Amino acid sequence: MRSAIGVLEGDGPDMAHDVFISYSAKDKATADAVCATLEAKGIRCWIAPRDILPGIDWGEANRLESTPSH
Repeated sequence: MRSAIGVLEGDGPDMAHDVFISYSAKDKATADAVCATLEAKGIRCWIAPRDILPGIDWGEANRLESTPSH
């Protein structure tokens, strides 16, 4: 079975990041490389666990990041 890394693009000025990178644990090295490449080009990335604040549940962090603030 082939693995995949998903990148969801933000769609408005209220988004704190331009992309949300979702990946399987076995693809972490590839996901980190994709994130580094995008950020080197000025694209703001959200990737776990780097962008999960201490004390925040991972599921809650994903929900909060994928919902535009108003």
